[in-house]
Amino acid sequence: MDEGVKVSVAIVCRDCGAVTETCLYAVTAATFGMEAELFVTDNASACNAAAYLAPLFPDIEFFRKEEACPEVQLHEEMFRRAAGEYFLVLDAGVIVGEDLIRTLCYFMDENPDVGAAGPKVLDVHGAFVPESKRCLPTPWISFCRKTWLSSLFPGSARFNAYYLPYLDADRKHRVEVVSDSFRMLRRTAVEKSGWPVAAEMKYTEEIEMAFRLAEGGFKSYYLPERVLHYGKEKELKKTAHRRLLVIAREVNIKETKTVCEQRMPGWEYVHAWNLDEQRIMGVAGRSIQMKGFTDVAVCYPDASFEQLLLLMDRMENKYLTYHIYNRKTKVLVSPQQ
Repeated sequence: MDEGVKVSVAIVCRDCGAVTETCLYAVTAATFGMEAELFVTDNASACNAAAYLAPLFPDIEFFRKEEACPEVQLHEEMFRRAAGEYFLVLDAGVIVGEDLIRTLCYFMDENPDVGAAGPKVLDVHGAFVPESKRCLPTPWISFCRKTWLSSLFPGSARFNAYYLPYLDADRKHRVEVVSDSFRMLRRTAVEKSGWPVAAEMKYTEEIEMAFRLAEGGFKSYYLPERVLHYGKEKELKKTAHRRLLVIAREVNIKETKTVCEQRMPGWEYVHAWNLDEQRIMGVAGRSIQMKGFTDVAVCYPDASFEQLLLLMDRMENKYLTYHIYNRKTKVLVSPQQ
């Protein structure tokens, strides 16, 4: 282990697709200039993801499992190898902004009693994912979730406490459980509390860890910093009319449009937003939203990941589907893949 590492990032990889590749690209951009180390474990992927991805990311340490293992076990193995003051458990389907990891490190530096911190997770339509902030599942909370009580009183702290809907998602809050897709953990807190053992777990990994941290006297916090989660389980909104808005600099508009039309045919209408002339947040204006777009394709690095996440969060229309075209790698990230 290296001395002086600020953050260790651990990712379990299940494929070598465009989403995984872009996740790694975003993480390397977010940790650029930091004392950071990145670990990726290929969990017996059929495509041998480690062999494909390793040459593309020489600064990341890759491992491969020939037989699939529980992710909690793989995370613990990477934790034992890691040297970072903080240990970030990151899902391979998550796209982070360039400032996010630094922001969470600064927050935990200033709050030594915090054992875990997590961000505001957005789905592929820019909608808030409730799992970003949660309570520990007490018997009463579990009972309310399994009955009609939580749905009957959606804003009640007594009957619908699990997802903390009464806490503003755009403000910082002390919570008990943060997102399983992005968890920043303090090394000393984990060493004191212990890593969950797969054979003994009653709940999912993030909940088991939350129980242990709470018993150890550590706090968990939700911060309204954004990440995008390309979850495979997401059911996309179906529509008969598909209208695409391409966001890129003028010199890259044609290339981005061509790639989108080739890999996602069937557009009724394609329009371009020239970043040389207009700011990306102008897309959130009423005139653009009135045009009835169903999809948005953003060219990176013409727009940064941070700008894309801000746009997704601020856009009122939560039915849009977002795609990312990485001009450097010629990779198109789309939930339709």
